Amino acid sequence: MKPFPAIKYQKEFQSTHQIRVDEKGWLWVLDYAHLRYFGGIPKIMAFDINAQSEDEQLVFRYDFPPEIAPKGSFLNDIIIVRNEDGGGTLIVDDTSAMAKTPALIMLRFKSDGNGVEVHRILQGHYSLSAAENYNHYYLDYKDKDRNGSPKEKIWKTGFHLDKAIYGLLGGLGKDSW
Repeated sequence: MKPFPAIKYQKEFQSTHQIRVDEKGWLWVLDYAHLRYFGGIPKIMAFDINAQSEDEQLVFRYDFPPEIAPKGSFLNDIIIVRNEDGGGTLIVDDTSAMAKTPALIMLRFKSDGNGVEVHRILQGHYSLSAAENYNHYYLDYKDKDRNGSPKEKIWKTGFHLDKAIYGLLGGLGKDSW
């Protein structure tokens, strides 16, 4: 058995959080890099799972500059929307655990991995912040006792998405933004 991606690439990971495989067979790895503390550089890397050699595995890499993923950014989740031409758009959420400035990061790339366009959007928009009087009950395995029964109900502040965001995300991968 051989590790994938190759060890030479794995040595570049600092603190990965999200891994996805898209329909083209690219394994995407999102690295929030210790929130940019300790010299970390947040990045997204893609590896072709069908590559014939180690040198062909890495097909895409983007190091997020400080103006896109500032110190304290917690790059959390990724959505991948591929175009018919093989390029696509990545949507990365920055929950901003330390900096308290949540935003979405949109990164468009061409099929050859070059020509990257990236924007930090919706920072400060109410739809990405905890809304006043917007609470929901959240129950997961941590909220249950040993028998699997729910513990006391706990209401937690939540996030909400509105029509503005859904409208913004509606045409991804096909139209310019």
